[in-house]
Amino acid sequence: MKWKLCILFFLLPSLAFAKDNVTVTGKVLESQGFHNPVPFATIRVLKAADSTVVAIVSADMYVYDQYVEGANNQKRYTGEFSIELPKEEGKYIFSISSIGYQPAFMNVDLTQLGKREYLFQLGSIYLAMASQQLGEVTVKASKVKFYNKGDTLVYNADAFKLTEGSMLDALIQQMPGVELKDDGGIYVDGKYVDELLLNGRRFFDNNKQLMLQNLAAYTVKNIEVYNKRGMASELAGTDLGDSQYVMDVKLKKEFMAGTSLNVEGGYGSEDRYLGRLFAMMFTPKGQYAAYFNINNLNDSRKPGQQTSWTPEKMPTGVRKTISGGFDYNVKTLDNRWEVNGSINGETSRETDGTDVVRNNYLVTGSTYDYQFNRSRNKSWSLDTKHKIYYKTPKGYGIAAEPFFNYRNWDNYSEDINATFNESFNNVTTDFIRHIYDGNSNGALKSLINRNLTLNRQDGHALSAGTNLWQGIRMPGTNDLLVVNLIGKYNNRHDERFNRYEINYGQDVVPAQTVNRYFKNYPDFNSNLAAEVSYSRTLARGMALTLSYRYDRLYQKAASDLFLLESLESADDFLFGKMPSVFDYEALLDRNNSYLRRETDNNHRITVGYSYSTQNLHIQYNLPVTFTNQQLDYERGKTDTAFTRKSVVFDIGETLLEWRKGSHSLRWAWGLKSQTPDLVTMVSFTDDTDPLYITRGNPDLKNALQFNTRLQYQLANRETRSRMRIEGRYSVLSNALSQGYTYDTRTGIREASYYNVNGNWNAGGSISYARPIGKSLLIGNQFAARHATNVDLVGQDSPRLTRSKVYNWNFSDEFMAEYRFGKHQMGLNVTAQHDRFTSNRTDFSQQNTWTVQSGLNAVFELPANFQLATDFTVYNRRGYTDARLNTDNFVWNARLTYRVLKGKLLLMLDGYDILHDLSNVSYTINAQARTETYRTVLPRYVMFHVQWQFNSQPKGKK
Repeated sequence: MKWKLCILFFLLPSLAFAKDNVTVTGKVLESQGFHNPVPFATIRVLKAADSTVVAIVSADMYVYDQYVEGANNQKRYTGEFSIELPKEEGKYIFSISSIGYQPAFMNVDLTQLGKREYLFQLGSIYLAMASQQLGEVTVKASKVKFYNKGDTLVYNADAFKLTEGSMLDALIQQMPGVELKDDGGIYVDGKYVDELLLNGRRFFDNNKQLMLQNLAAYTVKNIEVYNKRGMASELAGTDLGDSQYVMDVKLKKEFMAGTSLNVEGGYGSEDRYLGRLFAMMFTPKGQYAAYFNINNLNDSRKPGQQTSWTPEKMPTGVRKTISGGFDYNVKTLDNRWEVNGSINGETSRETDGTDVVRNNYLVTGSTYDYQFNRSRNKSWSLDTKHKIYYKTPKGYGIAAEPFFNYRNWDNYSEDINATFNESFNNVTTDFIRHIYDGNSNGALKSLINRNLTLNRQDGHALSAGTNLWQGIRMPGTNDLLVVNLIGKYNNRHDERFNRYEINYGQDVVPAQTVNRYFKNYPDFNSNLAAEVSYSRTLARGMALTLSYRYDRLYQKAASDLFLLESLESADDFLFGKMPSVFDYEALLDRNNSYLRRETDNNHRITVGYSYSTQNLHIQYNLPVTFTNQQLDYERGKTDTAFTRKSVVFDIGETLLEWRKGSHSLRWAWGLKSQTPDLVTMVSFTDDTDPLYITRGNPDLKNALQFNTRLQYQLANRETRSRMRIEGRYSVLSNALSQGYTYDTRTGIREASYYNVNGNWNAGGSISYARPIGKSLLIGNQFAARHATNVDLVGQDSPRLTRSKVYNWNFSDEFMAEYRFGKHQMGLNVTAQHDRFTSNRTDFSQQNTWTVQSGLNAVFELPANFQLATDFTVYNRRGYTDARLNTDNFVWNARLTYRVLKGKLLLMLDGYDILHDLSNVSYTINAQARTETYRTVLPRYVMFHVQWQFNSQPKGKK
């Protein structure tokens, strides 16, 4: 009875569609040039039999490019129209006309529509220009930075005052409600952006970093954020729940035709340099882009801007990078064919050095780690991906997406580590190297272990595959049949040469001195999959999808470890001079060598439901997976083969969205199972790292994670303000964790895999942003979060105890921007409080504060100069160690001189002008307090030049 009620609840909305209507859509475009929209074209629908006018509609659909007070150019009209007609059989004539254009006529036959077909797409309708045209009228008015229209959030790029020479990332970082992560991930109002598009098209296979760091901000007109339908929904003509949340970068009109070029080069102190070239070309059918970068900056700071940069994000080492690529996206004018793809290559050399001092919290006291790492890494990579897509107006589509990636690396590193029972000042690499020379007897008495390690690793990896997709809309319906075939292959070839020397306590004789060679190949895996789904339209906006997917995964991985300490040529192998196979094959360490072969056969059945109206969207997926896994594993004396069969019930993200006027409410939740890797369930011992020994656990269970999120948003058109209130909760049962016991005498950790309960977190936030008048924008976000983390830890005993650490986090961020004349100033204040407590009696409670307050400004000076500057104070308080309670004053600036009407920029950058930013950072968590010393110098000066070129075809200027 309960199941019947649930089904009835989800199907009730279909009762609202008793009246059968057909939605007819189309788009009116110019037949010449770049096929611009023809707004306000008149569409008359006449009966074919007697020319009786049935309906009249205007092509007045639009999206908001920007909100402009007191003017009509706030909207960008797309030339699209939509009309509802009674679902009666008949033949019609569509008459399309507009002032200044020659009229067009279309015969439309609706008799082909089926009983459950609710959409008829006319496609693009082209109008030829008449001999006389009306002149253009330009309306000027003030602009604001963002505006909501329906489901689309629009940011006006011209309303943001940016430093000259800025790229797209600088623009996005200034947009209210948008968070840009260091890895290029973008969040709008807390929601992850799936794709970053350029003029509605894919760009470099959604590699966000490429567009963020290479597309010049001055080319952008506006940025739209909305839900974009997937291929299946577009083909079916109704929402099937495959939409993606996208950010669409729209270029200014003058950059959407012809060719544009942006070139930049610079050189600075500390031998820093950069070179950048980015080119775009647009034709009526396609867009093309190419880039080339060379630099050794390894720095994400931007002078004169509000960013999320903090001293803890300062990169380490010097990285020299050369990269380049080409991207294309071509569509036919009838939108039947689309071909896009990209190819990218990169080579890099990195010299890095990091020193770490760590205070480990243990039951009977603390231990102190001193770690020094020096590394030299080289790598190069090549990746390419392409897509060919063909579709017809009658609902047939086919796509192929092949890809190929290759990476090669050659890395060398040296690690010098020591662990003590006491802390010492001014510990260096030489101090640890020569601790047994008799000059450090006090430290030697406190020494637990010393480890000197050299590593060299080289190898390559490749992956290739393709995805073949085919969709067929059933005749007379909006039902869709989809068949998807997937093939993937990955191969990795890796060799590692390692030498380590370990001493315990005061014993001057090393307990172990080993030269080792790891042969980590063959190592490959493949995945063959086939999926069939059928989506049935129950009513307008309502669809039920049933899908079946079969996956066959096979992987083979081998790792052979050879002990070379008895070879005279051991000194040579570290630099790639291998002894003969005859010599090292006899020295196999069988206990730490393994061969893994695994075959998985997965059958997944999913029932999906989606329902959409103008104000309501409901979506859920219920997948059931039947898994059969077979593992053959050989390691030392262990030779095991076992099969695991399981049935996994998940609940994909269930989504409920309600919108009405300025209000929207969104609730999402999901339940997901996490199965442990089969190898972790094998009874093995891995002492490859003699200071961290790992064992398997055959008694592991599946973990289960529940997540939910509730969000309310208000977008007030009158005040142009936006408010968001959000709450989150997550709990993880049977969390897969590594617990360990610690030997205080030797510093050895012996770990195994366990299931742990008690991990959960919850939080909420409220944010608000609004303009005040025409010059001031303010915003504030307050957030609170609680997390309970559970670990298993033991000391000098195999018995493990549950360690619970509780963390309360509160943060508040206030921002304000004031624009006067051609100048702009900004204020940003962020305060964060963390409170750490624990059930452990030896745990030292922490109440810490971090405050970041700063001013930034962009001033337009006489004689074509611009000054962009920022000044930030970083304060840390509440740490028990006084060295962590720091104050840093950071000042950055950029002076720009414009030449050739702004097409040539001469720029001088200064970073950390006060020289107060330390290359030392501090972090603290439940297990340890860590000090990290970076070798990079945060202070430098750079002079660079940027040239902007734009060429438009004749008649388009």
